[in-house]
Amino acid sequence: MWAIIAWTVLVLFLLVGVVGIVLPAMPGMVLIFAGVLIHKLLLPFYLSWWTLGVVSFGVLATFGLDFLGSTVGAKWGGASKQGMIGLLLGGLVGIFFAPAGLILGPLIGVFVGEVFVASRPVVDGAKAGIGATLGVAVSTLLKLLLGLILVAWVICDLIFF
Repeated sequence: MWAIIAWTVLVLFLLVGVVGIVLPAMPGMVLIFAGVLIHKLLLPFYLSWWTLGVVSFGVLATFGLDFLGSTVGAKWGGASKQGMIGLLLGGLVGIFFAPAGLILGPLIGVFVGEVFVASRPVVDGAKAGIGATLGVAVSTLLKLLLGLILVAWVICDLIFF
């Protein structure tokens, strides 16, 4: 019985986790980690501790990718210090209005920081906001790639080790 539950949880959490990486309302990488952890606890001889460690590191890396993507994108778009502060505040406020807020929060935050605080032209604020949004898009693609690599790692661990 526990084996059926463990395998079902693992497969469902891996599949839903990969989808959740792209959908901002779902914690995709956390679901992948949870599936691996539950499977390891219920059936300790199937997945290695290395796999649990690699997946844990991957989850932590995605948090860094989120921050790095929007920051680099905003800087690429020419954001000033005030725009970067707006990016941070907009991202924090956007969390409470997910899923749209996760994309619009940083965009609006950078724009407000640039136009209303730094007194820069609207075009510069829009450019910095678009840069932040593109950074989020690139980081999402990188997170998806990392999520697929982690799922492949889990599958290889199950098959070969």
